[in-house]
Amino acid sequence: MSDNLSVLVLHLREQLLAAAVAAPHLELYVLVDPTLGDTFRGLPTYDERTSLPIRYRELKAEHRPYLLRLGDFGRDEAIERSVSAAIAEVVGVSQGAPHARTVCGWLQSAMPNPVLASHLASHAVLSGSGGPRLLRFWDPRVMDMLATLLTPGQRVRLLRRVERMCWLGRDARLRDLVGSDGGTGGSEGASRDWLDTTQLKLLSEAAIVNRVLDVLKDTEHDLSTIDSCELARSIQRGSLRWDLRSERDRVMYGVYCVLGGDGFDQRAEVAEAMQQATRKGASVMTALEQFDGYDWRGNRSQSRPHAPAKTI
Repeated sequence: MSDNLSVLVLHLREQLLAAAVAAPHLELYVLVDPTLGDTFRGLPTYDERTSLPIRYRELKAEHRPYLLRLGDFGRDEAIERSVSAAIAEVVGVSQGAPHARTVCGWLQSAMPNPVLASHLASHAVLSGSGGPRLLRFWDPRVMDMLATLLTPGQRVRLLRRVERMCWLGRDARLRDLVGSDGGTGGSEGASRDWLDTTQLKLLSEAAIVNRVLDVLKDTEHDLSTIDSCELARSIQRGSLRWDLRSERDRVMYGVYCVLGGDGFDQRAEVAEAMQQATRKGASVMTALEQFDGYDWRGNRSQSRPHAPAKTI
């Protein structure tokens, strides 16, 4: 393990330990998505995991996220694995699938496993005109966006059984949402329309946004300045403006939004090239290949600020 990686692992472990010491009356859980691998398999406590009872036809039972209660620091190997695996996945040195995030985060709650699992599951399936939809809010890449979109009331609803929910951002820094009632509040379940239409439309872009961020990360672009929700809005506007339909076109449009700034395609020479491609029936994104090496830096527009999730 490199020195830098060791420092990140140690820092994360110290943060989780401090949280546990500060609230000894609460249980500490790790939230795991086993779809692309499971680093906890084989541990003595593995059989004690509690799957979130999500009822969604396309989600296989073996792919449901699960909670694993963590024991004492220094004694429970699951703690060490959760920390080292989470850092490895964020940094990109995991032995698992590229860009996978199997360690989704950690939760502190006074609730026993089954109650907490049922509460979280009740927020996973949303209604819609096209039928039920799965909201993978447990994925930290989705939570990066969701945390900035939640209203105070929605936060209370999501965290009704949770004192604290935390996850690693792409910068390997711990982010969190904190409950307002100690995780022991009312027992009402989540409504299937607990998020509004605008929020759902933005969250529907999460996969595209994260593909954009993966591309930029592979080129060592600084991701700390990118607002995921604003990027999603830009991709939506561009998709309507240029009739972008393929995943590749939408991802590449998002990359250019970051490189050139929102509105890059309104520059006269860029807009003309894209319009010519449209008239020829070609993909507008192929028109942008002529701008490879173009100096976008001085032409970026200012992004509108959004309140981020608290960074620790």
